[in-house]
Amino acid sequence: MSGNYTWMDTALATDNYYRIVSVGSDGQLQYSEIVETKSNSNHSDINISNRVKDNLISLQFNNAPAGIYNIRMMNTAGQTIQSNRVYHNNSNESKMISIKNNIAKGGYYLEVVKPDLTTNTYKLVVE
Repeated sequence: MSGNYTWMDTALATDNYYRIVSVGSDGQLQYSEIVETKSNSNHSDINISNRVKDNLISLQFNNAPAGIYNIRMMNTAGQTIQSNRVYHNNSNESKMISIKNNIAKGGYYLEVVKPDLTTNTYKLVVE
């Protein structure tokens, strides 16, 4: 039996590698060559380091639109610990956000509301 198959990976933020494995009717496995896909260099994104060290959260803006980004740090119960507004004015830059000195170590969430009002939530670990 032969056929054509397609699959679209719509969440490409970085370069990715793919390999197909097929299982024959006799149970034998056959592997394709590994194929590399490159991310779209115009992809707009914010990268957040999920490890918080020295009470600093690191934000990396990659081709992100200019504007005001509302940042909210929450505990695991969804309670706001801290809110910040960050103004981003060019396509690629790094920003650091200071968090409270008395914050307990553990897991938190960081909500980022972009200028177009889309929201992303990231997991953080305060060390």
